[in-house]
Amino acid sequence: MSKKKLNKSNKSLLSQSTSNNNINSKNNNSHSNSSTAISNEIPDSQKIKIFNQYKIKNKLNYILTLKNAFWFEYGGNMIARHIVSKNDTTSKWRLIAKYKSSFANHFLTIYAGEANGYFLIGGTNSNNTLQYVNNQIIRKNSMNIERSFMSALFFIHNNIPTILAIGGYDYSDKGQLSSIESYDINKDIWSMNIYPDLNVGRSQANSLLFNETKIFVFGGYNKNYGTLNSIEEINIDKKTCNIIEMKLPIPLRRFASVKITENKVLIMGGISRLCKESDATFILNMDNYNQVKYNNLPRPGTIEHEVYFDEIGDMHLFYENKYGTSPPIHVIYSFLDYNSV
Repeated sequence: MSKKKLNKSNKSLLSQSTSNNNINSKNNNSHSNSSTAISNEIPDSQKIKIFNQYKIKNKLNYILTLKNAFWFEYGGNMIARHIVSKNDTTSKWRLIAKYKSSFANHFLTIYAGEANGYFLIGGTNSNNTLQYVNNQIIRKNSMNIERSFMSALFFIHNNIPTILAIGGYDYSDKGQLSSIESYDINKDIWSMNIYPDLNVGRSQANSLLFNETKIFVFGGYNKNYGTLNSIEEINIDKKTCNIIEMKLPIPLRRFASVKITENKVLIMGGISRLCKESDATFILNMDNYNQVKYNNLPRPGTIEHEVYFDEIGDMHLFYENKYGTSPPIHVIYSFLDYNSV
């Protein structure tokens, strides 16, 4: 494997960046959600305590509570950082480095824990696995298939840190993929046929680690069926993949999901049929398949970046901006009612 160091000199940054390296865009302002049941009278110290108790009670072991979000430019070489903090609607993306090569288009960024950093996988490039850790870009072994618009997630199973690349789009065959590749981070090996294929080939889907043995794959797109509302369940132990009876309330692709209780998932944003951007959110009960429409997002659009939680439990969403060639639009979305938790 090879390592490529980042150029951190301010002189090497793009000339259009400001003196403090903020990346400005008319569409790149932060927003806060006004359609929320949260009482602003509760002090932040109490909100922090309530949220910590809420996480423990609902076994939210897999949500991300990072202090920084990172953006890697599609087809370019810029790397930027955004602070993730409570009540922060003024921070902007800060350009921190430039990669000495170019990133692919349509790759996916996955956080794989503090020791492993971030992985940039897939996209329109034969070198389709990069690791960003300790301010270095490390080229890793590539996937067996050049896939774009896949869903992916990180988990640890039997003490093996693993990334699954699920479905996606094959530019050479011009079709959706049903195959699943498994990446052993320690061995730097991508493997096929560990998990069975999806029942429906799908790109632009969303996948969620629900618990230690269960993954859900939501929605996506298939050229024969259009935008999908079907849901598949992958069992990590049994190595099975099945379509479940429940469907999404509306067909969706390029959206976000996050687990919010021990048995419930929140679906947010994305694109529905006829390429209509959605600002809707839905709570899905994965036990009894009940569905409830929840508070709308502050704006509609594509959310493929991982969802981060701050200290008080607000979600930080990052919407795709200018097809990934500009830093994502930052939105804060509040979902907790602290008075009823």
